[in-house]
Amino acid sequence: MSKYSLSELFEEKKKVKELFFELMKEQFTRFIETLSAEERDAYCEKRRVKKNYFL
Repeated sequence: MSKYSLSELFEEKKKVKELFFELMKEQFTRFIETLSAEERDAYCEKRRVKKNYFL
């Protein structure tokens, strides 16, 4: 078993935490982009159907 100093352990924990938050940020951004695209598509489809209804 290798020995780590306390500062090395905290540094590793910091790196893992930063990587985790970066991953979560990317996932959240992807989720918001997908949600926005779905809402936009639904809105456009609703407008298209409504517009064609009155023609």
